[in-house]
Amino acid sequence: MISLNAIPSLKKRFVCILFGCLAVLFFLAMSPLKADHLSEDLDRRVNIGLTLFPNIISIDLDLARKLDSSGSLLLFVVYDHDQEYGEELRLRLEDQLATIHNKKVTVVALSAQQAAESNAAQPCGIFLAENFSGQGLLPIIAYAAKKQCILFSPYPKAMDRGVMVGLQVTSRIQPIVNLAGLQKAMVRLHKLFLQSAVRHE
Repeated sequence: MISLNAIPSLKKRFVCILFGCLAVLFFLAMSPLKADHLSEDLDRRVNIGLTLFPNIISIDLDLARKLDSSGSLLLFVVYDHDQEYGEELRLRLEDQLATIHNKKVTVVALSAQQAAESNAAQPCGIFLAENFSGQGLLPIIAYAAKKQCILFSPYPKAMDRGVMVGLQVTSRIQPIVNLAGLQKAMVRLHKLFLQSAVRHE
């Protein structure tokens, strides 16, 4: 998706991501909601997050060494209690995403317990399908750090609970990063992304 050697192109790509998120938000404001159990604001966040998540995965500087045994990139969609919703998001992410850097992408939906126990798997990113509580997140945070993979949540205040990357939605939409979480997991994202993102304090 993105050539890390083409710095000007990468910068333009980030601008496109942010404008793309704004366009998605405008579209959703005029569209019926598909997930009845989510508030309008949370539903919009999830849709924007599904668009942004693969782009963030693509700028992991160590992505090449996070291929699974088949040479594919593995993404987890992790749910807390709502398996049906986790599977819905898995399908939506899978439909919009075939490859990253010409590597096949495999998307798997798992419960938090299943993900935390997936010792043999090597995901390169985890998308949180639900707004986990602090205690419920602890095993996933530990697992993401162990696997050195990006932990992403579209939900508000996720950074306060230790998630690495998320969304800040105000008058505009920006990615927000938890630098301490990234450093703990030894996840290295491209510096242009870090410069353009909001930093969680």
